[in-house]
Amino acid sequence: MKSTIYLVADDAKIFRSINDPEDTKILQSDLDKLQEWSTTWLLKCHRDKYKRMTIGRQTENTKVTYTLNKGDTIHQLENVDQERILGL
Repeated sequence: MKSTIYLVADDAKIFRSINDPEDTKILQSDLDKLQEWSTTWLLKCHRDKYKRMTIGRQTENTKVTYTLNKGDTIHQLENVDQERILGL
């Protein structure tokens, strides 16, 4: 993983500053690696719980779509304004 990841209990948060198109590719690659890791270790991830939140100014980079893939199914990450950590 090239992005920062925080693990708390059974929750993970991935962070990356997006300054150019290469950063978006790196973040998507890290999401793909996380999906692959969870599949390898037979950990079921609830794709509907994956969210995307932009912090800071709105730019062209905030319009990028991030996805999770499982077989033939592609799940687009939902954009949110806020997110809870451990229900808080």
